[in-house]
Amino acid sequence: MFPELGMPTAEQPRHYTVRAHTYPWMDTFDGGLVPCIAAHGSWLYNAGFKPGARVTVQAVEGRLIFDLVDPPKEPRNRKCNAFEKYIADRYAPRPGEVTYYEHPGLLVREHILGPMGASTLDFAHAIGVSQDLAECFLAGDHDVDMDLAERLAPFASTSQWFWWELQQKHLSR
Repeated sequence: MFPELGMPTAEQPRHYTVRAHTYPWMDTFDGGLVPCIAAHGSWLYNAGFKPGARVTVQAVEGRLIFDLVDPPKEPRNRKCNAFEKYIADRYAPRPGEVTYYEHPGLLVREHILGPMGASTLDFAHAIGVSQDLAECFLAGDHDVDMDLAERLAPFASTSQWFWWELQQKHLSR
């Protein structure tokens, strides 16, 4: 391990749990030091690794190779909250109609922040992002990525997949 950086190497690999953040790696290839190569959690998700899965990382010729160590634990069954029910009812498929999904940021502004009387700054502090990012998201200019979905989930008492899927439905129109 490079002690000054605290990053894993081939001699001291690290096991990770798939989440929405970046996995750094430092090592030597062909006699030189590669400053940092990394993979983001959403890349792992797109490659078929489920969130919560334990993976190990190996570096081979300048590439990171992730291998499954343990599959993710089964999520506990949870009941839908009022916001999830509202979204399910609002976007329930109706025969002969095309369903257009609004941007998740607009839904948050209208149905969560509006009734609470919360400001954009309050929202930004609550989910731990900059006010600029919060404003862009609430205006519909910033899409939900895995990191934002993970931040929105506890704020709205939903799962991160609820937000991820809502964004994907919005993009598919």
